[in-house]
Amino acid sequence: MARLVFLESDWTIAEGLVVPGKPDYRVLERVAENAKDADYFSRPSARRHKAYFDALASGTLQLLGDERIAICSAEESEIEQNPSARHYLLDGVGRSLPYMVLSKEPALICTPVEAFVAER
Repeated sequence: MARLVFLESDWTIAEGLVVPGKPDYRVLERVAENAKDADYFSRPSARRHKAYFDALASGTLQLLGDERIAICSAEESEIEQNPSARHYLLDGVGRSLPYMVLSKEPALICTPVEAFVAER
């Protein structure tokens, strides 16, 4: 999961989640580090992601069933920019980012993540 390619858009760049210019700058693990360093979840603009963060932290949300994520093969250009990645996070950005941040916390017990593999 840590090596999934994360969404690059105007808002992910403006929020400081995706910071172009370094290898693997879009992998979920790097984006989670950026979110943590920037205290992203305390911002008003992150309220929807904060709700996922709180639900995951409390154990009331798991990334299974209807809340599973969808992935697909990464485009060649995405792999060139993010050499450690092979798959793109197609659906579930809002759930995956807080999960990855929380997975680095010692108090969180990681739960299984279910993924649907889509064809590109």
